[in-house]
Amino acid sequence: MHNIKTLVVITVFFTLSFIKIHAQQALLTTGKDAGGVGGSVSYSIGQVDYANFSSDSGRISLGVQQPLVIIMVGTDEPESTFSINAFPNPVKVAINLKLDVESMTLPKNKFSYALYDINGKLLATQGINDVLTVVSMEEFTSGIYLLRVKQNDAEFRTFKLFKTN
Repeated sequence: MHNIKTLVVITVFFTLSFIKIHAQQALLTTGKDAGGVGGSVSYSIGQVDYANFSSDSGRISLGVQQPLVIIMVGTDEPESTFSINAFPNPVKVAINLKLDVESMTLPKNKFSYALYDINGKLLATQGINDVLTVVSMEEFTSGIYLLRVKQNDAEFRTFKLFKTN
């Protein structure tokens, strides 16, 4: 019995010694080494595993070749304590713009609107001086219009309006 166990262990060990183990290996599409004054880097395309290291001086990701990278630049929108609604939509005669803000704060924030047709032609523009502003659309034909509201010359919100007769 002892000889059989020894024979099995030796057979398993002998068999495993001929198996090639592929640890930390990836099938890559391509790769290259690049260098410059600031240092050098090796990169590969197709590798999907990585490790992150960070310190006070920066951050590095080793072995990172992610299949999808999304970079968003300049997405910070200014915080606002205001909100605005446009109703009714679809519109027949006029659209109402209602600011949810105290009327005493309007002059320092300088709200305005601009109405465009679907081709981008400017049709009307005006300052918003009250909490409720009525924008007449009687003279326009049925179609799709864009109403852009600005706060201090920065775009605040855009509404897509549907005009019906």
